[in-house]
Amino acid sequence: VLRLLKYVRDSKKTFDVKSCLLTILVGQRVEGAKTVTDEKYYADLPTALVHILEDLDRYLQANPSLPPIWDPAGTGQNFSERWDQDKYATFRTKIHDYAGKVREALDEQDKAKSLAAWQAVFGTGFKAPPATESKAALTAVAAAPGEQFIDRTKQIPIRLTERVRLVGRVRPVGVLRA
Repeated sequence: VLRLLKYVRDSKKTFDVKSCLLTILVGQRVEGAKTVTDEKYYADLPTALVHILEDLDRYLQANPSLPPIWDPAGTGQNFSERWDQDKYATFRTKIHDYAGKVREALDEQDKAKSLAAWQAVFGTGFKAPPATESKAALTAVAAAPGEQFIDRTKQIPIRLTERVRLVGRVRPVGVLRA
């Protein structure tokens, strides 16, 4: 979802937000508790995109002024100092627009209309995959420098029928592991 939002930012150039700010804002919207009431809340990429954008839109609409964006590493640094109110207002407006467009694209039953709605967000280069492509071919994405994949890098097979719970810890900057 984050990569798609960065693609929209970079290709459409309709809003300007630094990657660290976008990552924090999007990451704060993802909540495991949402899968308690709807286990398919993040079931696949289109569904996750719609839900995360809608959750981000609700947060942004509830905050007309640039809110503090605290460093998730716990340094106490307010990252909103890297942005300004005008850019935030534009971002807020565009996320509202895109949230409506992706919801429309996901809900559209007619495949041609759905594709047109997705193209309204991602551009005309967005095409439905050929029916003959295998699942393995669709997941064979080129890695960005330094990017790791759990299935390729760590050799952990992906079984989409299983539930996984990942737990992580964040250490403050400068604290060494004992």
